[in-house]
Amino acid sequence: MSKYSISRISNNKVEDFWINSPQSSVFTHPKVLEEFAKEVHWWIVYKGEEDQCIWPITLNAKRKPFIPPFSYWQGPMWTSIGINFPNHRSLSKTKSIYELFLNTFIEEYGVVEASLHPSLLDVRVFDWWNYHEPNKPKFIIKPRYTALITNIQKSNKDIEKNFRVNKRRDLKKFEKIKKSIYFDNLCSEEEFITFYKEKLKIEKAVTSDELISLLRIVRKGHGWIQAARQKKNSTLCGLIIVFQHQNQANLIINLALNEFKREGLMPASVFKAIETARDRGLKHFDFNGANSPARGDDKHSFDAEPVLYFDLEYNGH
Repeated sequence: MSKYSISRISNNKVEDFWINSPQSSVFTHPKVLEEFAKEVHWWIVYKGEEDQCIWPITLNAKRKPFIPPFSYWQGPMWTSIGINFPNHRSLSKTKSIYELFLNTFIEEYGVVEASLHPSLLDVRVFDWWNYHEPNKPKFIIKPRYTALITNIQKSNKDIEKNFRVNKRRDLKKFEKIKKSIYFDNLCSEEEFITFYKEKLKIEKAVTSDELISLLRIVRKGHGWIQAARQKKNSTLCGLIIVFQHQNQANLIINLALNEFKREGLMPASVFKAIETARDRGLKHFDFNGANSPARGDDKHSFDAEPVLYFDLEYNGH
């Protein structure tokens, strides 16, 4: 008989676990996941009566597991007791617990969609799935990267001096139009949707509800909005949305009209967001994703270092 057991628990019992897990992030806060997904199933593995690991499954409108847009690191979260075990027991224990989760998920949903926290880099259990049965489905394991500034508790001068020279040049360019721009923390749902879909003509498959969920998450106290507006008519010309958790800021949205991009608004807005994060007492600034050549290079130009994590996919059908 296995010493481990698995069950579903209600959302209102999750937050204490989340607060104390080394893998918790703003993206797995119970109230945030409620906005990201139509339904959230929380699964927990016990050893006897002792909590070991918890894993949220977000379901779409068709009740299928998925990783929602703008979100990251939705996978296993360990307790400090569960994750701190000696090397001679580490692999066997994680293997037993992950296999219990995965067998349950495959039976319950038929598929697995997950994104591992950057602290969970040992993916051998997933790589070995159906190891002795090569004709059965395997996990698709995708290495992914984000870009992280690891210390923003510095002066503006010390932050800026580590930017690439073209970013420092853009900040000087922005100084020429700075007097015609002001920033506030207000943006209505209608204004945001119009700006995203019509003004910027972004054609990604993101629904209005998914965009609105970002504003709702901020209003619940998990981040802030930074809107750039023209002084002459208060028209929106740039928008940043930042989530925050413990010591870290997470840049979710960074948008600007083309004519203002050319005047340095986007790097100036990022710099202001970093300042705000620092002034809120946060220590790290994460650009959340650096997985295309142009965007990856742009984010690292702010002195952000690469951080590896893994996405997982499995289709049991």
